[in-house]
Amino acid sequence: MDSLHELLLAEYDKVLQQIDVLKKRIKAAPKGTLHVVKYKGKSWFKRYDSERKKTTYLPKSNISVIKGLAQKMHDVACLKFAKQRLKAINRFLKTDSESSYLEIYENLPDEFKNFTAPLAKSMEYKINEWVSKGYAKMRPVENGFKTLKGDTVRSKSEKLISDLLYMLGVPYRYEMRLDMGDGTIVYPDFTIYDVRNNRLVYYEHFGMMDDLHYVNNAIRKHNEYLKHGLGNDLIITFESSQKPLDLEAVEAQVKKYALAKSATN
Repeated sequence: MDSLHELLLAEYDKVLQQIDVLKKRIKAAPKGTLHVVKYKGKSWFKRYDSERKKTTYLPKSNISVIKGLAQKMHDVACLKFAKQRLKAINRFLKTDSESSYLEIYENLPDEFKNFTAPLAKSMEYKINEWVSKGYAKMRPVENGFKTLKGDTVRSKSEKLISDLLYMLGVPYRYEMRLDMGDGTIVYPDFTIYDVRNNRLVYYEHFGMMDDLHYVNNAIRKHNEYLKHGLGNDLIITFESSQKPLDLEAVEAQVKKYALAKSATN
C-alpha cells in the first residue's frame, strides 16, 4: 500500500474484526465483574453480579472463573478502545480521501494540466508515466520483428508474447536493464508493471531449449534471479523445436497483470 488512506482502510477492517472477536469473547465469559480486596498483604478475589446485585468471594481454587472474569475485564476495556479507534478512523476517512486530490487535478482545465504535476497520481497516470519514460536497454535489435506496440524484438515468439501483452493491456518494457545491486546486470525479455500490486515483474522466455549452450545460459540467468530474491517476481516460459510456444499458457500467466478494463474474460 502506498498511501495513508489505504493504510487506514486496512486498519478500519482490522479493528472491525477485533471488535467482532471481543464481543464474542465477552458474551461467552462468566457473568459479573472481578474485583480485588487486599488485606494484610494478601489479595482476595470477589465477583459482583450486577443483575442479582450480589457479591461473592472467589477462592483461588476457582481459577477458571477468575481467569474468565479477568480476561473479560481486559476485553471490555479493549472493546471500548477499539470503538473509539473505529470512530476516529471513520471521521478521518469521511474528511480525507486520496481520491479528492485526484479530483482536484482532474477538474483543472486541460490547459493547466499540461503545466501541473498532480499531488496524488492515479494508477492510469503512473502507468502512462512509466511506459512513456525512457530506460536503459540492451543492444539494438537488427532485422527483428515489429510488434503492435511499435517495439522491435528478436524473435517471432517474443513478438507473439509482446502482442499478447499489448492486447491485454499489460504495461511492459522490452529488454530493460535490471541492476541487481551487486554489479550483476541482466536484461529481462519483458519487465511488466503489476498494476494491482504496484510492483515490477520480470518475464523470461527461453526459446532455444534444443541448444545446450543456450540452456546453460538460461539456467545461469534463472539462478541470478533466485540468488537475488526475485523468484516470486519472475515468469518463465520455454520453447523447443518439438514444443513450440503455448500462447494459452502465456495468457494464463500474464492475464493477472492486465488492466481490468482491457483483460479478456
